[in-house]
Amino acid sequence: MKAYQVELINRNNTIVEVAENQYILDVVEASGLRLPVGCRYGACIT
Repeated sequence: MKAYQVELINRNNTIVEVAENQYILDVVEASGLRLPVGCRYGACIT
């Protein structure tokens, strides 16, 4: 299974590893970070 290194451009330039069957948002939240998104409410408003 492929995995991708995703770099978040923030104060720490955090890098998370995301498998091809995962959502980036899920992996980021599981790492303890919060992103300013509205996708969890049924419509993407960001």
